[in-house]
Amino acid sequence: TYHPCPNCSGSGRVKSPEGQAVAVLRQLHTSCAKGKFEKAEVKVPLEVANYMLNDRREELVEMEKKLKLSIHIVGDESLAA
Repeated sequence: TYHPCPNCSGSGRVKSPEGQAVAVLRQLHTSCAKGKFEKAEVKVPLEVANYMLNDRREELVEMEKKLKLSIHIVGDESLAA
């Protein structure tokens, strides 16, 4: 889903933290499946990181097992959600 953009007083729309998390997980899986990686560090807005680590933890664990790598999610307050 999309929300009004907080940076432009709602004249634009941005993906919800949940939508951003799903997009990040898809991209992470696609990128890591193409190569041999031991670790992946992903910087995302804090809200997105919280969602990924709390509501999508099982999916992250399964991805780590399937792709045989360690995934580190970093919440960054300077990134807009």
